[in-house]
Amino acid sequence: MNESGASWGIWLLFQIHRWFGRLPFRLALYPVMLYFFLVKTQARRASLEYLQHIQRMQPAFKANRWVSFKHFITFGEALLDKILAHAGRYTLKNVHISGREAVQACIDRGSGFVIFTAHIGNLEVSRSIAQLRNIPLNILVHTQHAERFNRILKTINPNSQVNLIQVTQLDSALAIILANKVQAGEAVVIAGDRIPVGQDIAKRVLSAQFLGQAAPFPTGPYILAHLLQVPVFFVTCTQQHKNYLLQYQTFAERIDLPRANRDAALHAYAQQFADLLTEQCQKTPLQWFNFYPFWQVPKS
Repeated sequence: MNESGASWGIWLLFQIHRWFGRLPFRLALYPVMLYFFLVKTQARRASLEYLQHIQRMQPAFKANRWVSFKHFITFGEALLDKILAHAGRYTLKNVHISGREAVQACIDRGSGFVIFTAHIGNLEVSRSIAQLRNIPLNILVHTQHAERFNRILKTINPNSQVNLIQVTQLDSALAIILANKVQAGEAVVIAGDRIPVGQDIAKRVLSAQFLGQAAPFPTGPYILAHLLQVPVFFVTCTQQHKNYLLQYQTFAERIDLPRANRDAALHAYAQQFADLLTEQCQKTPLQWFNFYPFWQVPKS
């Protein structure tokens, strides 16, 4: 989905927070998000569908239009925090870190690694912490879908050392580039909850159980990690009251895709990822930001 709205609008909201604080920002944010909630029918339906999946797994959680609107509001707040994190406003004082030991061991021995992540919480905060610790990050993104927002981030912090690599599909040239990165002790970051763009999408996804129903997940992260043969971690950064919790979990010491049962191995890794994402979504249901029909395989 292409981004919506104008970059000046996001910039204006940021300036409102900068000069007047969080409360005036929220007062300005509510009508903006209400507009998108009312106009973006597909996003609204996708939000409610996702929340209904949460409710089926957690009956105490109530999925309705008001909670869906709160889902939109949470996304708007996250956009601000992305900008604030890029501007250096989040540090080790307001970000708690869990499970860092295994990642730190890789850093200490100069070994590169792969991070599997998802569109939950606020990855910009984890980027800022990585920069504080001088961890070089190479993040694979579909930047053509968010060019205006990325320009805003670049304007706020032109000295950012995070390397965003635009990809549409994994090929040998990209694999060689990333292999050189991890050999130099750098990290490669890829989201496991975004199906690929371009042609032949159905051939590059597989099905895994997510929140009680089969959903398409990309094969690319596991193929890439198999080629790189370095440790893999599952990382999320979610808001906990006024602070953030940055969690590292070991996903695999190496991703192995044997020729004899390659498809079975891919399915097992995809299910492992889906299980970890399910667990995190149940903990922070309003912080997973996929406003499209996630359980439907789109046509190429």
